[in-house]
Amino acid sequence: VSKIIFFLLSPIRFKIFFASSKGHDLLSNASAIKDLFMNNLDPIDSLIYTMTLSAAISGDITDKELKVINYLFTTLPVFENSNNDHLSKKIIESMEVIKSEPNVENIVDLIGDSLEQNSNLKKTAYILAIEIMMADLEVSEESYRLLELFENSFELDALETTSIKHSIKFKYQDI
Repeated sequence: VSKIIFFLLSPIRFKIFFASSKGHDLLSNASAIKDLFMNNLDPIDSLIYTMTLSAAISGDITDKELKVINYLFTTLPVFENSNNDHLSKKIIESMEVIKSEPNVENIVDLIGDSLEQNSNLKKTAYILAIEIMMADLEVSEESYRLLELFENSFELDALETTSIKHSIKFKYQDI
């Protein structure tokens, strides 16, 4: 029971639960969502969208995936000037975009466009995507396809992506 209460009272989860339980829709028109949110994404928001999309690609976002998103957000230097309220808001916002946009490639391309000026942040986004996908220690076919879309949109070369995957593979291996 205490774990359930913690789950519901955790700042991120409470806001997501509250918004979704009210049937809250930020916008109903997919093109309006793209115009309002995606064209104005800053690099930090793009990283949050990347993590959320990576968690949502295979269906519902699991508790483990939310915990990993929160952990990465609170521990990585790239997010040090952001707060949990911002994370909660952007997760909800990105979920609305994901629900409204039927073509995942459009979302990936728009994330890539917002990171266009910084190749290091593209690599960071790619690493974050894999970290989120590994939260449940099972990577779905949809997740592999999303990684391919990120590789193409972020213009990452095969050596970079292979070395990133190789490193993360060993991070999560069994003894």
